Amino acid sequence: MENADSRTLSPQFYWQRGLSDAIAEIDLLTNPESSCWLYGARGHSLSLFTGTYEDNGEPVYKTIASGDVFTLISNNPKTVPLPSRPLLETLQW
Repeated sequence: MENADSRTLSPQFYWQRGLSDAIAEIDLLTNPESSCWLYGARGHSLSLFTGTYEDNGEPVYKTIASGDVFTLISNNPKTVPLPSRPLLETLQW
Protein backbone atom coordinates (compact mmCIF):
# COMPACT_ATOMS: atom_id res chain seq x y z
CA MET A 1 0.00 0.00 0.00
CA GLU A 2 1.54 3.27 -1.11
CA ASN A 3 0.97 6.67 0.45
CA ALA A 4 2.95 9.30 -1.44
CA ASP A 5 1.29 12.11 0.53
CA SER A 6 -1.76 12.68 2.70
CA ARG A 7 -3.93 13.22 -0.40
CA THR A 8 -3.55 9.75 -1.96
CA LEU A 9 -3.62 6.17 -0.77
CA SER A 10 -3.26 3.08 -2.97
CA PRO A 11 -4.42 -0.10 -1.23
CA GLN A 12 -4.21 -3.47 -2.98
CA PHE A 13 -7.30 -5.71 -3.03
CA TYR A 14 -7.24 -9.49 -2.44
CA TRP A 15 -10.05 -12.01 -2.56
CA GLN A 16 -9.75 -14.83 -0.04
CA ARG A 17 -11.03 -18.32 -0.68
CA GLY A 18 -13.91 -19.05 1.66
CA LEU A 19 -14.32 -22.17 3.74
CA SER A 20 -17.04 -24.55 2.61
CA ASP A 21 -18.26 -24.77 6.22
CA ALA A 22 -18.44 -21.44 8.08
CA ILE A 23 -18.16 -23.08 11.51
CA ALA A 24 -15.36 -25.50 10.64
CA GLU A 25 -12.21 -25.30 12.70
CA ILE A 26 -8.95 -24.62 10.90
CA ASP A 27 -5.43 -24.85 12.26
CA LEU A 28 -3.98 -21.33 12.35
CA LEU A 29 -0.65 -22.72 11.13
CA THR A 30 -2.24 -23.96 7.88
CA ASN A 31 -1.00 -22.02 4.86
CA PRO A 32 -3.92 -20.46 2.98
CA GLU A 33 -4.47 -21.27 -0.68
CA SER A 34 -3.18 -18.69 -3.12
CA SER A 35 -5.59 -15.89 -4.00
CA CYS A 36 -3.66 -15.06 -7.18
CA TRP A 37 -6.01 -14.33 -10.09
CA LEU A 38 -9.19 -14.85 -8.07
CA TYR A 39 -12.12 -12.89 -9.51
CA GLY A 40 -14.54 -13.54 -6.67
CA ALA A 41 -15.29 -15.77 -3.73
CA ARG A 42 -18.16 -18.10 -2.91
CA GLY A 43 -20.15 -17.05 -5.95
CA HIS A 44 -19.71 -13.30 -5.43
CA SER A 45 -17.71 -10.81 -7.46
CA LEU A 46 -17.30 -7.05 -7.77
CA SER A 47 -17.17 -4.91 -10.89
CA LEU A 48 -15.25 -1.71 -11.53
CA PHE A 49 -16.07 0.96 -14.12
CA THR A 50 -13.16 1.18 -16.55
CA GLY A 51 -13.80 4.77 -17.60
CA THR A 52 -14.69 3.76 -21.15
CA TYR A 53 -17.93 3.27 -23.03
CA GLU A 54 -19.17 0.97 -25.79
CA ASP A 55 -20.17 2.50 -29.15
CA ASN A 56 -23.80 2.40 -27.99
CA GLY A 57 -22.98 4.45 -24.87
CA GLU A 58 -23.04 1.55 -22.38
CA PRO A 59 -20.32 1.76 -19.70
CA VAL A 60 -17.58 -0.90 -19.74
CA TYR A 61 -16.87 -2.75 -16.48
CA LYS A 62 -14.20 -5.26 -15.51
CA THR A 63 -14.27 -7.79 -12.71
CA ILE A 64 -12.02 -6.90 -9.78
CA ALA A 65 -9.27 -9.49 -9.34
CA SER A 66 -6.88 -10.27 -6.50
CA GLY A 67 -3.91 -7.95 -6.74
CA ASP A 68 -5.78 -5.00 -8.26
CA VAL A 69 -4.65 -1.64 -6.84
CA PHE A 70 -7.07 1.21 -6.17
CA THR A 71 -6.14 4.85 -5.71
CA LEU A 72 -8.13 6.79 -3.14
CA ILE A 73 -7.83 10.57 -3.47
CA SER A 74 -8.85 13.36 -1.09
CA ASN A 75 -8.88 16.96 -2.28
CA ASN A 76 -8.70 18.14 1.32
CA PRO A 77 -7.21 15.64 3.80
CA LYS A 78 -8.05 17.89 6.78
CA THR A 79 -11.81 17.86 6.18
CA VAL A 80 -12.01 14.56 4.23
CA PRO A 81 -9.21 12.38 5.60
CA LEU A 82 -8.27 9.09 3.99
CA PRO A 83 -8.41 5.88 6.05
CA SER A 84 -5.32 5.23 8.13
CA ARG A 85 -2.92 2.49 7.07
CA PRO A 86 -3.59 0.39 10.23
CA LEU A 87 -7.34 0.63 9.58
CA LEU A 88 -7.00 -0.47 5.96
CA GLU A 89 -4.76 -3.37 6.97
CA THR A 90 -7.48 -4.70 9.29
CA LEU A 91 -10.50 -4.25 6.99
CA GLN A 92 -12.03 -7.47 5.78
CA TRP A 93 -15.30 -7.91 3.94
